[in-house]
Amino acid sequence: MLDTQTSRLVPAVTEGYQAPGRRREPPSHMCQFPFLTLVTMRGEPAEFNPWQGPMGRTTQQALELMGIAVLRADTSEEVEETVEAALDSVCEAGERVAVFLGQKLIGRRKWERD
Repeated sequence: MLDTQTSRLVPAVTEGYQAPGRRREPPSHMCQFPFLTLVTMRGEPAEFNPWQGPMGRTTQQALELMGIAVLRADTSEEVEETVEAALDSVCEAGERVAVFLGQKLIGRRKWERD
């Protein structure tokens, strides 16, 4: 967008603008759309692949930094209630929610050679 007073190009969304290199939160009105994701977790205890560890340890923090609420189910008894609560939040309140399905729920993988 062109600033008519200075004849300089400026970002179209300037509310909450900070200098480059400084961390800032996005304006609260941006990216407000309902969102639901189910995440099968990796990188937790009993993970066979060490490459999965770093992302598994930081997934919740990354989603929360984006304004996504995180719910978790670690047993089969928790799945239905947790997913229903997430669906209610998304469909009735327009929230953004991730449901983590813990590695305990998925089970430990056993790899065998042919």
